Amino acid sequence: MQSLLSRRLLRLGVNGTLKAPRTETPLARLTSLLRGLSSTPPGTTTTAIKVEKTVPGTSPDASPDDRIQHLQKELVSSLKSNNIVTFTKPEPASNPLHKSEVAVDDIRNLDSSSDDGAPTTRSPLEISSEIVALSEKTFPAAHPALARSYNDHAYVLKTEENFETSVDYYIKALQTYQESIGKLSPSYSAVLRNLSSVYRDAALALEMPSEDSGKKDFNAERDALIQRSREAADDGLHWSERWLKKVEKEILDEDSLYGVEEKNKAEESVADSLTNASMTYLIQSRTLQTGEAGSKKMAAEKGKVGKAILKASESMCGKAVEILCRVEGLGDVVEDVLENEEGSLRFAKACNSMGTVLTTKSKYMTSDTKTQQLQDALKYLYKAYQIREFKLDETHDDVIVTLYSIASAYEEMGEMEEAQKVQEFILERMGIKIDAYGNVVDI
Repeated sequence: MQSLLSRRLLRLGVNGTLKAPRTETPLARLTSLLRGLSSTPPGTTTTAIKVEKTVPGTSPDASPDDRIQHLQKELVSSLKSNNIVTFTKPEPASNPLHKSEVAVDDIRNLDSSSDDGAPTTRSPLEISSEIVALSEKTFPAAHPALARSYNDHAYVLKTEENFETSVDYYIKALQTYQESIGKLSPSYSAVLRNLSSVYRDAALALEMPSEDSGKKDFNAERDALIQRSREAADDGLHWSERWLKKVEKEILDEDSLYGVEEKNKAEESVADSLTNASMTYLIQSRTLQTGEAGSKKMAAEKGKVGKAILKASESMCGKAVEILCRVEGLGDVVEDVLENEEGSLRFAKACNSMGTVLTTKSKYMTSDTKTQQLQDALKYLYKAYQIREFKLDETHDDVIVTLYSIASAYEEMGEMEEAQKVQEFILERMGIKIDAYGNVVDI
């Protein structure tokens, strides 16, 4: 089973695969090293800390609501201690009456600022299962807090690579949100983005059969999963755009409860949906342009559709970057923004996606335009790296993934020496040593 980091690197691809021979290129060599590694950095140990004080939500007479909120904090702690996610800063409570009512894009954005210093030895799956069971007993069937518990449990299942059950719980979350607060809400579109992501991961996790007889079924299953990911991504974008229009319309009313902050959040949701959709479109375009297509005519038609989808992916990334430049007050000219040191992690994600899309697009260009395309890609990737390096731990998955994208761009450009330097830097960052034969050395 591949590590979570390896799975994320798979999304970027090395000529469309992680199975290239180690000696083929610097990136293929790096990928071969990373494929079998655990997501836990070498030498990392997890130690539980005994807490003597009473933690809110753990006493026998604690209310179900307090208990659920305590369990959510314990879940955050478990995810951190198991190196599944690394948290950066807490998100403000979106609903002051009940923190657990609003879904987030992946569980990494949960509030971890007040976990009372209480690490846990329980697994994330054990904790999230308890949250679901308690929520089902505590809340009505159509309650947003129950939807939130389904959303979080689905994420944990995804990290366990139990994609089928993860999908079931994301669908439960969607249905519960629809019945409680309706589709026209940021939480509904957030769950759609999460659903799109798990379909995408499921498609990338499929193993290519060694026998030719099984490749047809493999392609059909993969394509079906990617199509479902695209449908969920498109729906997420649709409802986030609808929510933005509602907020913009309400702001015109003098008695409106909405203001500039709500509008900015709605625009950020649209940007998130655009970035998410662009990645699914990118993967779909790759499968169409590199997969088996039968006749030459069919291959040409698929290639044409694939390029059109890739162009749509680039457009989505561009719109996401422009929206975030405006919302974050970074500036009106993207070229200038890429040169400064400002930007959020959300902006870094959009820039990383744009750099990845441009790198992929360069594969189908002539030498005259390819170099300029890759130089543009590197501008976005270095901007993403700059932000992530400053705000995250140096071994955080997002930092490593961006470095990997930079190395990939250099390799596509033919700058093998630069790609090699980045590769060695990644290995150094991850604490991985290799011998003269390219094998991993225990440290």
